Amino acid sequence: NGYGDEERPYLIENAADLQKLSGQTLTECYLLVNNIDLGGLNWNPMRLESGAVFDGNGYAVYNFVIDTIKENNVGFIYTNFGEVKNLQLGIINESYPADGNHYSFTVSKSITQFEGETDKALLVGGVVGWNNNIISNCKVVNGYIYGRIILTWEGGNHNLGNNLLEAYAYIGGLVGRNNGNAIISGCSVENCTIFGEIPQEKASGTGADGALYFGGIVGSSVSSATVENSISQNNTLKLLTEAFGWGGVFGTKSTSVTRANTNEAAVNIGNIDGSVSNCHYYNNKTTITRAT
Repeated sequence: NGYGDEERPYLIENAADLQKLSGQTLTECYLLVNNIDLGGLNWNPMRLESGAVFDGNGYAVYNFVIDTIKENNVGFIYTNFGEVKNLQLGIINESYPADGNHYSFTVSKSITQFEGETDKALLVGGVVGWNNNIISNCKVVNGYIYGRIILTWEGGNHNLGNNLLEAYAYIGGLVGRNNGNAIISGCSVENCTIFGEIPQEKASGTGADGALYFGGIVGSSVSSATVENSISQNNTLKLLTEAFGWGGVFGTKSTSVTRANTNEAAVNIGNIDGSVSNCHYYNNKTTITRAT
């Protein structure tokens, strides 16, 4: 069913074909030729190396769960150095109505940062956790995307002085972190719940050192990365954290939350080390709870 090159990619015809790729590192080219119902499978995310292509061909993958993997980069594809295109994750139908109670897939990851440990980062996205190359014409629909970092101090001593922890979460409906010269183009996130959480007890003085970068499309877009022609709409964005940056399209380090309620601010919220153009944010509901 194919030869793995761009002209003759391997064909993914059914759930059994796709399950063979669960947890694999891909170096060749693959093409979906049908919608794929994974039957509630606990999906182990893939990694795409340079030259690999995963082409959804306009079809949808749905009815799967990601919640038990070891990597801190989390998504249908946990790390992308190749190309992901024309893929839809999730579906809306009679079995999975867009009512906030019947999600067609779930991506979830929780980690703990202990006192004295090396700084940790959690990258969670629907399609890709950590993107280093190209994602184009992809769509995330009716999914639940969740990331949490728990900050923990030994002995219950929260008077940390100068020994504050460092923990970062990057959570987006499509991508957790868009890195280097990576490109996201022509993508959308719709009718999803995106939930970021850093529950903690506030330290004295400057407070607990944890940051959450959180957005409808991308948690963080850095370096020379590009996000263009993309939209976040009809989503529920939920945050529980003490220190955060967020936006309708992407998150960044900003304590202002009111200005992200307009299209202009959702695109131009500031402190972005990359290019953003023609991105929009419509009809999203945001709930923000400060950890205390």
